[in-house]
Amino acid sequence: MPYPHPDDPVAFSPDPASLLEAATAAVSDGELTRALALAQQALDAAGDRALRLQAAHRCAFCLFRLGRLEELVVLFARCWPELRASANQHDLDECLRWAVLAASETGRHAEAMAWAVEGVERARSGERSAHLALSLNAMGACYERMGDPWQAERIMLEALSHARLDGGAQALMITLNNLAAVTIGAYHLLRDGIDEADATATLDRAAGYAREAAAMAALTGEPFHRVFIEGNLGEVLLHQRRLDEAQPLLDRALAAAEQGGHQAQVWRIRCTLAEGDLQTDQAARVLARLQPMATEALDQVPAATRIRLHHAMYRACKLLGDTPAALRHHEAGEQLLRRRMAQQLRAQSALLVTRTEAELSRLQAERARLEAQIERARAAELAVRASQDALTGLGNRRYLDEQLPRLLRQAEQQRSELALVLIDIDHFKSINDRFGHRVGDRVLVELAQRLRQGTRSADLIARIGGEEFLVALPETDLHRATEVCERLREQVEHTDWGQHQAGLRVTVSVGLAMAPPHDMAALFDQADRALYRAKQAGRNRVRAG
Repeated sequence: MPYPHPDDPVAFSPDPASLLEAATAAVSDGELTRALALAQQALDAAGDRALRLQAAHRCAFCLFRLGRLEELVVLFARCWPELRASANQHDLDECLRWAVLAASETGRHAEAMAWAVEGVERARSGERSAHLALSLNAMGACYERMGDPWQAERIMLEALSHARLDGGAQALMITLNNLAAVTIGAYHLLRDGIDEADATATLDRAAGYAREAAAMAALTGEPFHRVFIEGNLGEVLLHQRRLDEAQPLLDRALAAAEQGGHQAQVWRIRCTLAEGDLQTDQAARVLARLQPMATEALDQVPAATRIRLHHAMYRACKLLGDTPAALRHHEAGEQLLRRRMAQQLRAQSALLVTRTEAELSRLQAERARLEAQIERARAAELAVRASQDALTGLGNRRYLDEQLPRLLRQAEQQRSELALVLIDIDHFKSINDRFGHRVGDRVLVELAQRLRQGTRSADLIARIGGEEFLVALPETDLHRATEVCERLREQVEHTDWGQHQAGLRVTVSVGLAMAPPHDMAALFDQADRALYRAKQAGRNRVRAG
């Protein structure tokens, strides 16, 4: 279908509806830059609200596929009040997801997570599997860009279950590809001597996700999706040292990205190809491939890709003996890594506050609902008290006996790991004897609060004895569980206990056991033995059974 060119004063009509029709035709013909120009003019000229919303959606679509992500975030923030009131929920949901991904990619983590949470809440209320799968994908992307690809993978695995259930082929293909992308990201964090065994296992998972996505893309995927999918599969194969299989995939993905104007993917695939050149000691080819990006368009390249670019050029310059250039690229890459880490930490801090506020709001709404149903509230309160430790507010032994078997059954059915953690306050009797039971109670309450803050809402926490606590971490492997335990132990050790009583110092010993086996008694015994070893080794430490 022919369409007028925006620079043609004779053929071109300024009517917003005609502009949008022309933009749609341009998209069909693969002319995304021209489609964007037409849609932007339609957005500026439209007085009718419905046309403005259509134009904003079309602009967002083009900006996302062109990789002009900063512009997309600005556009979305400006149009979001109007978009929220849109009757076309499909367009609204798409814009929301694109904005989440764009904000995540450009380091605007606070906006990204706020939009992602809203998208997931909208999807859960709508009960549409495909929409929920895609919204969870966007939230997973936030965590991946905030430096936690493992949490991203867990969220996207939930998305995968919805996509496989009733999400449709496209949602399933996109989810598989995103799982490949986040596990590739985890691989980059683990390789180069950090944890080679975990890196290899992570890359194997990425390969499984990527191959299934590629098989689907070959049948149903449009060119835009194939660029991402073939690029990811090619990168996995390259890191597995299977260059003969990787090269044609990456070359094809690069050509398609260049033809479609998907610039962000062009840059990423060039970095991947450069890493392949390094595997075959072709350092000069690396510089020829990446120098144009480094000199002409570096400010436009996404931060994660820039880090890879500097790392590849550092290695190439080092191989060529150009020490000053190698040092410049090494320092530039390190500076980007530090900047990204600072952004991630700030975003995670803000996210914690947002989660706390959201939980408070939820509790207030729940309280209001219960007040309207007095009899049910009384029954619920009695049930809660029967399962709640009166001092700390955590679950008690009865609560544990009700909830832990359910988590173990679920883990066994899903063939997932579960960590069981026993935490014991060191020398607690001495604390009571020296400072009194009132101070001892404050220690117990403070520790309970630390456990709440350091775990997820899906985790189980209980006080099971005088100074003994239990935490169950579903869908958590040994590496991640050990990190959680060490973080909790350090937080207790470095808490300012002197605010409760001068001279007070508190530490904990931690025993960790892993399911399978999915037997409650066996796990308790394993964790108890690990806790005993932690105490025998001098206390204030973590031991795994």
